[in-house]
Amino acid sequence: MWDTNARKCCRRSAERRLSILSDKDEYGNGEPIEITATVKNVSDGPTLIFAGATISLFYKTTVKAPVPEWMHWAPEAPEKMWMDGGGNGWRPLKAGEEISETINLTKRYDMTKPGKYRVTFSRDTTVSRGASRYHLVSNEITVTVLPKQP
Repeated sequence: MWDTNARKCCRRSAERRLSILSDKDEYGNGEPIEITATVKNVSDGPTLIFAGATISLFYKTTVKAPVPEWMHWAPEAPEKMWMDGGGNGWRPLKAGEEISETINLTKRYDMTKPGKYRVTFSRDTTVSRGASRYHLVSNEITVTVLPKQP
């Protein structure tokens, strides 16, 4: 389960940037929704990131379900049974280097309800056995799922 208190103890990473983008803004109902997540070393020197073989396995994905405009909060979209392949561990990145992965959100989340879904990725982690904790959070994107066509 996601530890909401972890943000309080972790500094925002100045060495790493996590960003996401979708291949388009609107999707037909049942169409795969693909998001590309990128982790970049924005420092002047080498750094480590925790990604293993896949970003999707080790980074928290939050997909907020569509709600009426007047609501100021949104529940998370229902999560399907999901497991990705992958390895684990630290990966070095040189200054300016980045890694990207394209993730099909519809394999993990039930996104069949028409409307706007808000998506973010994040990770809280410990470097060198507790010596340094950092928090990464991506930009938020909105993808629209259109109603089923008759």
